[in-house]
Amino acid sequence: MMQDEFIYQLFDDITSDTVRSVATFLRGLPDKARVILDITSYGGEIFPSIAIIQMIQMNQKFGVHFTARIWGLAASSAADIALACDRVEMGATGTIMIHSAWVVDVEENHKHDPGIEIANAAQLEVIHKRLPDYSEKDLQTDRWFTAGEALKIGLVDAIFDVDDSMMKAQIAAKYISIHNGEVTMEDVKKEEMIEEKGEEILEEKE
Repeated sequence: MMQDEFIYQLFDDITSDTVRSVATFLRGLPDKARVILDITSYGGEIFPSIAIIQMIQMNQKFGVHFTARIWGLAASSAADIALACDRVEMGATGTIMIHSAWVVDVEENHKHDPGIEIANAAQLEVIHKRLPDYSEKDLQTDRWFTAGEALKIGLVDAIFDVDDSMMKAQIAAKYISIHNGEVTMEDVKKEEMIEEKGEEILEEKE
């Protein structure tokens, strides 16, 4: 693992709590850090997702490099966050899905909502960095891309296979990774010390 490389795991629905978690994580990064953003998510609330995208963009101006690593699925607003990163990698059997922002009442009652137009404009700004011709009309359909399809059209930069070397890197990375802003290197070390002490006690009793 490279020096100054940090991992954030986005494994839940995206809400305002996610925004606070990401903000806490990013606040502790040095300039020119390299961030791995592991993603498995169906998406979530669009404006909190846009806020996270803006945080990524702000940190990019300070030289922080973001690599999104999609495991399984990055859908809806989770896909937008992935596409805001400098580099996007995807598991060989992964999927990415892009579609319009939506509101239940608007869909059911066929009402016009200017908030959806604003959200879609923000989405397209990110998508256009990789697919310049993608349009508002394209967003109206749920579009699912396999890893191979996404790579072919330039939506992602690389496909990865899980092998021994990657798993070893994941294990090593836990020492400087933060999951949802709650786990630090010190926390991990404390947990390991507690486990070791517990094992010593069991040995003594035996």
